[in-house]
Amino acid sequence: MTMKNSDDTDILNYLLMSIIHLAKITDTHSNSQWPLWIPKSNCVEKNIIDLLKRRMTNLLKAQSFILKNYSKSSIVNNFDNLKSNKALILTKGSQFITSTDIPDDSVSLIITDPPYMDQVLYSEYMQLYKPFIGLDFNLKDEIIVSSAAERKRKKNEYFLLLNHVFKMCRDKLKENHLMCLFFHDNNLEVWVKLIDILESNGFRFISQEHIKKTKTVKNILSPKKSLSGDAILFFENTRKKLPKSTTSISVKEIEHFVFLEAKKLLEKHGDLSTPELYDLGIMEMLIENGWLYKLSTKYKSLVDIFEKYFVWEKEHVKWQLYS
Repeated sequence: MTMKNSDDTDILNYLLMSIIHLAKITDTHSNSQWPLWIPKSNCVEKNIIDLLKRRMTNLLKAQSFILKNYSKSSIVNNFDNLKSNKALILTKGSQFITSTDIPDDSVSLIITDPPYMDQVLYSEYMQLYKPFIGLDFNLKDEIIVSSAAERKRKKNEYFLLLNHVFKMCRDKLKENHLMCLFFHDNNLEVWVKLIDILESNGFRFISQEHIKKTKTVKNILSPKKSLSGDAILFFENTRKKLPKSTTSISVKEIEHFVFLEAKKLLEKHGDLSTPELYDLGIMEMLIENGWLYKLSTKYKSLVDIFEKYFVWEKEHVKWQLYS
C-alpha cells in the first residue's frame, strides 16, 4: 500500500489502531474480550486484511457525515472556551472532576457509559496501544473491580467511587434535566446497588430502551445470560435524595408479575432474547415499583425465572411460550 501524503498515513494509522484489539490471538470462549495471553488450546486468529477491509468500508460510509459535521471542529483547553463545534477533553478520573473543570449547574445533558464492574479491564487493555502511539493508561483512577496487584479494587470500593461520580453528575447537570445511562448486567444485586446510588443522588428513573447489536461469540456460547445489545436508561435530575422504595408485595407475587409481563411481551413481539425481555418492560416495572431488592434476595438473575415458565429455543437464542 502506497501512502500519498501525511493525511493518508494518518488514516492508515487510525485503521491499524482500531483493529489491534480485534487482531489478537484468543480462544473460542473469550473471543469478544481482549485477553493479554495466548491460549494453550482452541486458538482463534483473525485475518488482519479482512479486518482492515471492514474498517475501510465503515470509514468511507462515515466520510460524508464527518466532513459535514466535524470539519470545523476543534478541542479547547477549558470550559469557558466551549461553544458550537468545540470539545473539552478531561483525562482524569470522573470522581476527580471539580467545579474548576466544569462549573456546577452548567450541563444540559449527560450521556454516560459507566464501567461494568470486572467485565472489561479498560486500562489494562490500553497497554496494547502504548508501544504504537505512546498513549498511557491510568490504572489508579479507573473505577472497576480488579484483582491486579497495582490496584486490587473490590466491589465495595467500585460502588463507593460510582457514588462519587453520580454526585458530581448531580451537581453539574441542571435541575430537571436528563442523564442517559448505558448499562447492562444480568445480576439483580448489581441493579439494586446502581439504582440505590442514583436515587440517593436525586436521579429519578424515567424509562429504558433496548438497542440491538450484532451477536458475538460470547453471546453464542452463553446466550441465556449474555446481554447482547445495549440498554439505555433515562433519569431526571431532581437534585433531591429520593426515598427508598418499600413494598408489601411478596417475592412470590413479584415473580408472578415478572412472568405475566414476560408472557405479555412474548405474545406481543414473538420470541425474544434475554436482553429484550429485560429492556422492553420488565426492568422498568421492577424499578418503578421498588421490587428489585426483594426479588434479588431470592434470584440472582431474571433468567432463573424465565427458565421456570418459558422454553429456551437454542437455535435462535430466544425465549418462547409453551405450545
